[in-house]
Amino acid sequence: MKIKGKINRYTDKAFAKHTSSAFIVASPFQMLCALEAIHEFEIEDYKFVFVLMEGWKRNDQMFAMAKHFNINYDLIWCGENEREYFDWQKNGFNINAQGKYSRVFIADYHMAYYHIIVPLYAKKGAVIAYLDDGCSTILFLKGIIKDKKPSNWRKRLNWYRNRNNAVELYRQQRVIKALQNLGIYGAESFYTIYDNVSSQKFSIYSHSLSYVASMYRRTNLTKPIILVVGTAIDSYANASGISTILMESIVWKSLAELRDKFPDDQIVYIPHGRDTDTVLKAFCDILNIKYLSLNESIETYMLSSNYSPIVIYGYGSQALYNFRQLYPSIEIHNWIVSAKSQYGADIQSKTIYNYYEQSGIINEVIWISPKNKLNYETFGSNIKSIYKLIIDKLTGYKYAKK
Repeated sequence: MKIKGKINRYTDKAFAKHTSSAFIVASPFQMLCALEAIHEFEIEDYKFVFVLMEGWKRNDQMFAMAKHFNINYDLIWCGENEREYFDWQKNGFNINAQGKYSRVFIADYHMAYYHIIVPLYAKKGAVIAYLDDGCSTILFLKGIIKDKKPSNWRKRLNWYRNRNNAVELYRQQRVIKALQNLGIYGAESFYTIYDNVSSQKFSIYSHSLSYVASMYRRTNLTKPIILVVGTAIDSYANASGISTILMESIVWKSLAELRDKFPDDQIVYIPHGRDTDTVLKAFCDILNIKYLSLNESIETYMLSSNYSPIVIYGYGSQALYNFRQLYPSIEIHNWIVSAKSQYGADIQSKTIYNYYEQSGIINEVIWISPKNKLNYETFGSNIKSIYKLIIDKLTGYKYAKK
C-alpha cells in the first residue's frame, strides 16, 4: 500500500508491521477499523480500550463484537465534564504508570480525552495514529476542520485547561509531568476507509474493510431486502435546524414512499446505535417494515446474516459509505434534509455529500422551508397519512403482512 499525503519522520512507525499497539475506540465501526489494522499490519501484541458513555447502546454492541472475536479489553468511562477527564485517580489509574505499547491508535482525532489517556498504554517514544471516526474524518483529511490544539503536550493541556477552566492546577500539573516524561509523538497519520482523498496535513493509509468482509461474508444469501440505515433523530434534527417532531414526520414520509415504491418487498429499518427515538418503531409497525435493533455493528450484521440488500437508503450515515465499499454493485441512496440549494447549510455538509456523490452514492435532497411554512404543511400532510394508514390497518390494511 502506497502512503499518500504528508510524510514525516514518524510516518513509517505509524504504519509499521509487527508493532505492539493499543486501540482506543468508542464505537463498533471504530472496532472494525481496528480489526482491519491488526490484520493489515500483522499485529500480534495488542490491547483494546473501550471508552464508554453511560446508557449508550454502542457499549453493548462493542461487548458483543469483543465476544465474537475473543478480544480482551480495558474499560474507561468517559466523564460528563472536562474536570473528570483529568481525574485519573477517580478511574483508578496510576498517573506515573507507563504503558507497554509502541503505537496507539485513537479513533477520535479531535477528542482531547483520548489523547490524555494515551500514556496509560504508550511506552516512552511511542507514536500515535488515527482511525476513522465517521464522516468527520473526511473533514479532517480535506482540511475543513482544522485542529487548533498545539502539538506539544504541555501547551496542549494548558490550552485545554484555559479553554474550559475546568481543572485544578495541581492535577493539571501532575498530568503534564507524566506526559512530558513519555515523549509521545503524533505522526498525523490516518488509517482510513476513505480512499480517494488527498491531504496536505495527514499521511493516509487506506483500507476497504476487506478483511472484516472475508471474516463475515456468507454465501447462502436467500432473502433480498430493501435496507434503511437509521439516523440519530435528535442529533440529525439539531444539525438540520428543525424540530425532532418534524424530523420524525420526514422519516415517516420517506418510509411511506418506500413502501409505495416497493409494495411486495421486505423492507428492514436498522436504527442508529445512538438513536433513542421511540416513534420510529411504531411507524415501521404501521408500514409493515421490520424494525431491527442490533447488538453489533450494522456492517457485520449484514455480512453475516442471510439478507441480501438490493438497494440501501439512509440519512448521511457513515455506514452508507462503508456499504459502498462492501457492496460496490448495489445502489445506495443518501437522503439529505436541507433548506438550502445544495446539500445542506454549511461547507461541512457539502464536503461530505460531494464526497459521497463522487464515490457513487446517490444524493436525494428533501427540501424544507427556512421560514417553516413548508415545515408545517409537511408535518400536517404526514399526520394525515399516518392517520389514514392506521384506519386502513384496522379495517383491512393494504400493506398487511403476507
